[in-house]
Amino acid sequence: MLLAQSRSFRKLCAGAAAALLLGCTANPMTGRSQLKIVSADSAIAQSATLYSSLVKELRQEELLLDDDDPRVARVRRITNRLIDVAVGFRPESAKWLWSIEVIDDDDSVNAFCMPGGRMAVYTGLLDKLRPSNDELAYVLGHEIAHALADHGAEKMSMGMVGSAVALGAAAAAKKKNRDGVYAAATLAAFAFVKLPNSRTTEEEADRLGLELAARAGYAPSAGATLWQKMMKATGDRSRFDFLSTHPATPKRIDELRALEPAMEVHYNGLGRRPAPIRIAWVTTQPERRDAAAIAELTAGGARTFRREAASETANAAAAPAVATPAKAAEQPVAPSREREPSAFSRMIGL
Repeated sequence: MLLAQSRSFRKLCAGAAAALLLGCTANPMTGRSQLKIVSADSAIAQSATLYSSLVKELRQEELLLDDDDPRVARVRRITNRLIDVAVGFRPESAKWLWSIEVIDDDDSVNAFCMPGGRMAVYTGLLDKLRPSNDELAYVLGHEIAHALADHGAEKMSMGMVGSAVALGAAAAAKKKNRDGVYAAATLAAFAFVKLPNSRTTEEEADRLGLELAARAGYAPSAGATLWQKMMKATGDRSRFDFLSTHPATPKRIDELRALEPAMEVHYNGLGRRPAPIRIAWVTTQPERRDAAAIAELTAGGARTFRREAASETANAAAAPAVATPAKAAEQPVAPSREREPSAFSRMIGL
């Protein structure tokens, strides 16, 4: 019996290893080989279901800030500028159902962007850190970068492999108590928010996110200052969800500082001011978006991005300077409502 179970488990591990090898494909934007057992389209579909469930419950519990809250307006304004740039890196993302909500949970210092552009920011990040517009743009750009680079599908794939091995091991051992065991595909969706990001994906998201923000007219220095502010505010690291999935170290801050000269090229090209918003992505359905503006934003096809390109020359192509109003002052922080955190939010670890 034990021999049979051992053979079954070895076969399972061999199958998982084969899946790891056969499921790896080169990401056309980053050039890096990624595990893609879960396709980008499947990751987007699963994320849409998860996001819809989350938003529905939060709305029922009155844990979503109203559209007329100044914090929501501020977040959406910055996000729209970032997406204007993002679609230039991945033109098909212009068809995504981009959306962003602000969740009233002062205990969560976090933000996320699921595959397909479903986003959220927690009041804990806005009210406890009080990020400047530039710092908030870095956070949102970093999260958007994860979606652009298919990091969500990659993390779901890793979750699916791990879940399959765990379920198979239980079957090999003939465990009779199966309560609470979910299908591997479902566990993969939860893996997006449960599993920490890898060092590699964090490096990619830092660089691409900083570039998105700089091209949208936000100061590249904000990446390092945001992390300095985060680490100063944490005290007990375990209470800050963002740190559990986005590990902060002095080395990371140094790496962000090293990226600043290259990103200043893009920032200076905009006159060191936020770019004008071309499309209200997060509040407009795809069929109602300005087709001419999308064609202009995505002209020339997808921009390439390589994480190993740590610097750019001073004469790198930069966006032409445009006349824009002076940088808007930070919106006042409205008092947050005292609410218990969402049970669903706690369950998935957001």
